[in-house]
Amino acid sequence: DALGDRLMYAAELSDVTSSIYVSRTVVGSGSVAAIRWYQLPIKSVNATKATSTYGAVIASTYSPTDGLFRWMPSIAVNKNGEMAIGFSTSSSKTYPTVAVVGRSRSSNLSATLDIKETTLVAGGGSQSGGYNRWGDYSRMSVDPVDSCTFWYTTEYYSATGNNWNTWIAPFKLDTATC
Repeated sequence: DALGDRLMYAAELSDVTSSIYVSRTVVGSGSVAAIRWYQLPIKSVNATKATSTYGAVIASTYSPTDGLFRWMPSIAVNKNGEMAIGFSTSSSKTYPTVAVVGRSRSSNLSATLDIKETTLVAGGGSQSGGYNRWGDYSRMSVDPVDSCTFWYTTEYYSATGNNWNTWIAPFKLDTATC
């Protein structure tokens, strides 16, 4: 159950890009689960009237044609305007794996994810025992100490069973600027 009928986790507000970011699971190319993300640029905020106006929405579906399902995304933006999306991947031949993809600051107002997908941890098994839920609490966040390092938390299995493992790990998209 990829919960594709709703946005996952909380909306992410970035003061750096003056935008709100959200993500969810959708059907992508080849009828596999894919990542849909949105950036809503904020033009103005009127705190007195509790209203905001937004610029043109930037949206894109990340769905490479490699046959992998990608689901349970979470999104964050660091102090440099770099965007990271964490998610799970799998196929009938691949155990669920933890991965990330990103967008550099030079592509800030683009729908292009120009930082290639990277595996953070390869799964060693799959879920069994009749469960059909996965990683509802996937969370991408930015370290408040340096406002640059991303932290990603999600579920994976080191061996087939009904007891999952939690992956919590820091990473940087561009070490030259952080």
